[in-house]
Amino acid sequence: MSNQRVRDHVVGELTPVLRELLLPHDQEIAHHASLRYIRLARVVVPEHPRREYFVFPTSDGPHVLALPSQRRTRQITALVLGALVLAALIARLVA
Repeated sequence: MSNQRVRDHVVGELTPVLRELLLPHDQEIAHHASLRYIRLARVVVPEHPRREYFVFPTSDGPHVLALPSQRRTRQITALVLGALVLAALIARLVA
């Protein structure tokens, strides 16, 4: 699982909320905001060992983002690499 994927999703969910909170004031030329941290819960459910759930606050209440676990991501990567190596070997034998 990539921290960047989680970060991108959270920022995407919070951007409209922040735009509402940071409305421009009279005579304001520009403003900039950045988040240093956000409260985020990572949940692993024993019944679903191949998933990780991330819960973060939004204006509508808690939002849950489900992603494959790191172990599952490694398994998928190994499977794809194995298939590519097998395809390369077959192509080499045929040529």
